[in-house]
Amino acid sequence: MIKFLKKHYFWLIIFALASYFLLKASYFVLHVKFGIPPDEGEHYQQIMNYFNSSSFFLSHENLDATYGTLNQSRFFYHMFMGKLLHLNFFGIENYMFLRGLNVVFSLGYLVMFYKLLKLFFKEKKWLILTTFAIQTNIIMFTFLSASINYDNLVNLLAIGSIYFVLKHIQSGEIKSLLIAGICVCLGMLTKISFGPLMVILFLILVVHHRKDAMIFFKAIIVFIKKKKRNHIIILGLFIATLSANVILYSSNYVQYDAFFPKCHQMYSMEECLEESDNYAIYNVAPQAEFTPMKPYEYFKTWSNLMLERTFGIFAHQTIQPEKQAMSTVRTLLAIFFIFFVLQIRKRKKPLDIAILVALSYTLFLAFEVNYKGYLFNGIYHAGVQGRYIFPVLPLIVMIFTYYMMALFGKRSRVIVGIVLAIMFIYMAFPSYYFHENRDSFEARIQLMKTQPTIDKTAVVSLRYLTTLS
Repeated sequence: MIKFLKKHYFWLIIFALASYFLLKASYFVLHVKFGIPPDEGEHYQQIMNYFNSSSFFLSHENLDATYGTLNQSRFFYHMFMGKLLHLNFFGIENYMFLRGLNVVFSLGYLVMFYKLLKLFFKEKKWLILTTFAIQTNIIMFTFLSASINYDNLVNLLAIGSIYFVLKHIQSGEIKSLLIAGICVCLGMLTKISFGPLMVILFLILVVHHRKDAMIFFKAIIVFIKKKKRNHIIILGLFIATLSANVILYSSNYVQYDAFFPKCHQMYSMEECLEESDNYAIYNVAPQAEFTPMKPYEYFKTWSNLMLERTFGIFAHQTIQPEKQAMSTVRTLLAIFFIFFVLQIRKRKKPLDIAILVALSYTLFLAFEVNYKGYLFNGIYHAGVQGRYIFPVLPLIVMIFTYYMMALFGKRSRVIVGIVLAIMFIYMAFPSYYFHENRDSFEARIQLMKTQPTIDKTAVVSLRYLTTLS
């Protein structure tokens, strides 16, 4: 038995962590009230629009302002889920079936996360195990995974894009590059906030191939000429998804004079203001003047909000993380920054790329999206949600774990890894399960089909705080 455990401990721990994640996600799927997770009601209704239609793309003329605008540049998730919903032969609640499919997306995300860890850390098993333990015990990630939300598909496509771009850089495989391209194209059809990641990855590839452009293009030609079945399928999928983007966004530009049209470019302003409770916040300049925070002041506030809304649950109702937990997270981050500075000259190329991608995306989100919105409407917390950083969260967790453990020897690294894993496990699901507000999130389990109801007041309150969804 001891020999078996020593030989297979790595896979046993990975299996245990993945199983624990699945158990937590299943608990949320079964117990959380419909409409409590972020924008679940809107996503459900748009999925049902596709479920009830034979079309793969709905014209905005047949939808009201909220769903027509959502559909015009973010249709793929709702279409895909609407068609998959026809597979619900089990008589269970449609929303629970859809939540289950979202858990599958996140399990796929964890598979890609493991492959990404192997790409970075090779055979450094305790680095891989610690990083995997942290990722699977971030409470907002688990909660979102059990929700009907296109962010789950976006997160899967984001980590797929990052992994296959980095694999291409390391190996030169054209197949990996095309698969990354497919992920990017599907991501752009799923959520427009995928755009910054697409630009960052494209620029990294341009820099990487700046000196061997001719060799690179010849490799693409060789790949096409081989005419292998898997080559043809991958190339066909890339061309199809790229064409879908070109058709959709060029049509948008011709019809609405914008690649990503806003509601008032498709409907009257009166319809938009009537349909959406927060549309005026982001599209009608407020009358009252205010003195805005300076960028560095805002970034400090923004960072604190992002931490609270990642290590707590921020949805149509909230569970704030305990003060002790947030103090622990901030202490760990302070230690990380010290260790990072001490080891800054020991960086390796894959880690450099990870830092560049994570930092670029984070700064874009903080300043180009949230700070710019704050300057317009004066609401510092509007649109600041932990889940919006999730496309690069795997890179952030990897960088954090690497620098927290790299200074230590082999045995000390094991101890540090175990301590970090226990801390994050304790701060996640137990903090939710024993929270005094848990009852407000949960309802009696109802597996068989009924008509789901939504807490309208809760939906309005979150719409007020949301901009990227």
